Amino acid sequence: RGLATSTVRINQTYLLPFLGALGGDSSTYEAAAIQRFVIQHLGSRGRSEARLCTVALRSYLRCLVAEGRVAPGLVHCVPTVPQSSLSSLPRYLGAPDVERVIASCDVKTISGYRDRAILLLLARLGLRAGDIVAMKIGDVDWDRSTLRVCGKGRRETLLPLPQDTGDALLAYLKRRRPRVAIDRMFLTVRPPFRPFAGSASISISSTCRSTGPV
Repeated sequence: RGLATSTVRINQTYLLPFLGALGGDSSTYEAAAIQRFVIQHLGSRGRSEARLCTVALRSYLRCLVAEGRVAPGLVHCVPTVPQSSLSSLPRYLGAPDVERVIASCDVKTISGYRDRAILLLLARLGLRAGDIVAMKIGDVDWDRSTLRVCGKGRRETLLPLPQDTGDALLAYLKRRRPRVAIDRMFLTVRPPFRPFAGSASISISSTCRSTGPV
């Protein structure tokens, strides 16, 4: 299905207990056993984690259906995790607040240039943290003012690069980025210089305190 490696790992985490309980022989799967596993295994878990598990389980059962190894109806026997229509509404900053956060980056510091470029990419282009982590210097086409992003399912997309965002990237590359032979765009500010370890690093580095630990 072209899933990202991180998604595959998450699905494996949730599917291993299922395979341990029902076994690897899909010909023995029954609707009652699947429902019983979900109720027993997820009864004490939080709503978000339970939902991830049921999504992974349905995805696995769909694959089995596609291979003709189980009946199509088994996909629909996985219970749905109740979710309030308002519980998933994202919290966000208004446009004036976003601009204040971007302006708060202190470009006199080593990390200020980098953090400002990251925040502009997040605010102007709506990139995900994973997109920032994976970004390479060669993804920017300066002549055409575009940015290549490899999204979910490994699909590449060309996005227009706004002037202020391009200026921030260029300033970071010329003035503050460590001079090391690494193709990733954003690096840590303390030696040994290296790319971000994962998406969680963006939450740390983009606080604009310019004294972060990475």
